Amino acid sequence: MFEIKSNQEIGAYLKEVILSKYPSCRQFCVAYVDLTLDLQDDPNDIRSDEIRKLTNRLSQILKGVKAIQTYDLPVFSELLGISCEEMLTAGAVRKPILYRRTNYNIAFSQDENDWKEYLAREDCIAAYADEFGKTVVDYALEFKNYKFLRFLMGNGYIQFVSHEETWEYGYNFGAKSLIKDKPFERHTLQNQFLQDSTLRTRLIALALESDDESVLEELHAREFPVQYTVMPYRCDAIKFADFYEENYIDAIVRANDKVFDYFCQEYHVTSLQARDYCCKWLFPFFGAMIEKAVKANQERALLLLNIAIAHNKDLYDDLRKEVFRVVKEQKQMRSSVGITEIIKDVLRDFHINEEKNYVTYYAYWCKGNSVSGLVISVNAKSKEKVVQDKIDKINELHNMIINIQDNLIKQ
Repeated sequence: MFEIKSNQEIGAYLKEVILSKYPSCRQFCVAYVDLTLDLQDDPNDIRSDEIRKLTNRLSQILKGVKAIQTYDLPVFSELLGISCEEMLTAGAVRKPILYRRTNYNIAFSQDENDWKEYLAREDCIAAYADEFGKTVVDYALEFKNYKFLRFLMGNGYIQFVSHEETWEYGYNFGAKSLIKDKPFERHTLQNQFLQDSTLRTRLIALALESDDESVLEELHAREFPVQYTVMPYRCDAIKFADFYEENYIDAIVRANDKVFDYFCQEYHVTSLQARDYCCKWLFPFFGAMIEKAVKANQERALLLLNIAIAHNKDLYDDLRKEVFRVVKEQKQMRSSVGITEIIKDVLRDFHINEEKNYVTYYAYWCKGNSVSGLVISVNAKSKEKVVQDKIDKINELHNMIINIQDNLIKQ
């Protein structure tokens, strides 16, 4: 037996599903009318009027003002590819609408024989997205069927991280699907691996919810492909926003102590573009972890804040030390030039990425030492003074690094 959700919850869920499968709610109404009405007599006027009336009624359903009607259920089920149970529970209960072999059903199944049979089909259907643009991996993640995903990885059907020599400068860690497909056809799982930058982290989030810690090293859980593209003298390509996955950050903050500590540690990554260049990192979304922890777990928030303060301070001190080393060397060669001008000159090789969360300084022209790293900021407020003071300190250090020239030149 399942619990029927409120009209508001059902309406909000239906709106989300409709807009995930149709360009607009009106297009869904068009499909509804075309499926349910025989418009042979004067179809244009009748069709337009029915679409208008249904659009108004659907709007009330999605807002929770009116309840979905029993006669709507089979139509919604057909058009959206979801069961009546899923609609009435706002996604809390999900059941296959038909016993037929589809990406939806197979990703829902717990039967290994079903999976093997589906993957062995000669029409290679498992390798492709369905009519709703979703692959079997999409549905497995959506249904939290980690057992099936583990089966796919364990049997070599999908690889989220391949051997390093195939990474192509770190791009998506060589993720690929080995499920047989048809040559030259599109919308395959392999296409998805190439295009979906959060697929791996969504899987790791589900693994952590399933208490599978083996994925931490296996899938490079702290790392993102862009970290393997760093260069000592530039950082314009260092962008993390496309990799952000909120559920992933939530899963980390809620994880057990062993997993949580793993994401608190610094680590090193050697560039695939500059093989002798190794950069020290903290988890690139460390600031987002702090923002989540400030709301959910003050003890963990304080730990993260202390780590971030130390990290930012070390980076600032290293930058300051290297800049003044270069300035001192240059002053000896250019004794007639003032210190302020020399500082401005040597900081021409200080670079900040667009997201303002990574910097690099490398005065290569005077045999300088490369200094670079993640710069952490926190967009959160706390009523606890000790927490807020630490947030302010992190952001102060962030600004000192980003605006380093202003902090090195006496005003």
